[in-house]
Amino acid sequence: MTNQQLEDLITRVMQRQASITEQMQLRELLSDLKDEELNQALDQAWKLYEPYESPFSEQDSDVMRHQLMSAIRPPASISKIKTLWYRMGIAGSVLLALGAGYYMLRTKADHANTLMMAAKINPVRKGVSLKLSNGQVLQLANGNFSARHTTDGAALRQQPGHISYIQAQPEKAEWHTLTNNSAGKYELTLNDGTEVYLDIASSITYPTTFAGKDRQVVITGQTYFKVKHNKQSPFRVKAGNQTIEDIGTEFNINAYQDGAGVTTTLVEGAVQVQSTLDGDVVTLKPGQLAQATGKELEVKPADLEAATAWLQGKLVFHRQSLESILKNVARIYDVQIVWQDDDLKNIECGGSLSRTKTLANIFSFISEIAPVDFILNGKTVIVLKSKK
Repeated sequence: MTNQQLEDLITRVMQRQASITEQMQLRELLSDLKDEELNQALDQAWKLYEPYESPFSEQDSDVMRHQLMSAIRPPASISKIKTLWYRMGIAGSVLLALGAGYYMLRTKADHANTLMMAAKINPVRKGVSLKLSNGQVLQLANGNFSARHTTDGAALRQQPGHISYIQAQPEKAEWHTLTNNSAGKYELTLNDGTEVYLDIASSITYPTTFAGKDRQVVITGQTYFKVKHNKQSPFRVKAGNQTIEDIGTEFNINAYQDGAGVTTTLVEGAVQVQSTLDGDVVTLKPGQLAQATGKELEVKPADLEAATAWLQGKLVFHRQSLESILKNVARIYDVQIVWQDDDLKNIECGGSLSRTKTLANIFSFISEIAPVDFILNGKTVIVLKSKK
């Protein structure tokens, strides 16, 4: 990095115009104050910045100065940091100008503070919605048993965490869309008796009653099916660029858009999976999965425990990338993941943890099995290489 690039970076940070990635980049540079180019760039950027007033009180500035001196370098270099600190003319240096970016230069106190804040973040609970054929959207309360008639003629039985259709009108099938916006699973029993379980950020679009010889639904996100088999009326699921057809079956479909494409995992029975891109068809046996590799479907051995753990409120992963694990965490806790170093994404981990605990439990567990640490800023989780 050239001297001018350093000055530009520091200036953007001081003026609160830097991205989180740029703030993390400066944090790494600040950890090596032996670099004379860095010292010169700091001096020049400070001269250009010339703040009118400190964004922190003198007392707060002094506390942060001591924390920063302990965090950045060992005691032997504290005098150099102290000299730089006061040479800049304000007892907060770059950090004072950063304001909200202070957390980037983390200390043990920052880590404790992150866990304290994360202990207040529970799995997201935004409810379940049902969109009717006329466009009306109902919010389904997780209350006691009740029966209700919708404005488009369907009759529902509603129980905690579950709805079912109790009135069949073959001559007037309407299409509904059920969406789960909460971290706990939600169950739907279709008019034919098929049981469907929705994970968080998942939806299913289906007719209120099945008429004719074809039963078809459309899903997004992750869904588990226990299909009521009927040879005379095939049951098909459309998910992304695939169609999955039941042959007497229990199966899981993961079709999150931020994943590795649609993955169908067969638990019992048999299914046919067809690519709508090139017509490629595969038949799965129990314990196998089908996943798109480009336009082709690839059949692999499945990890049934990991694929279905969400039904028991768990995250189970065996040699799974940290990136994949934290994508699930982001959905469950409604947070955004930012990486200090993209190489951290490829770390493989194994373990099992509850999806019902606070985010602090997730941080603590993952920090024990992977060389990473976390900093929480509002709803943004920054993944850092551990200093342990």
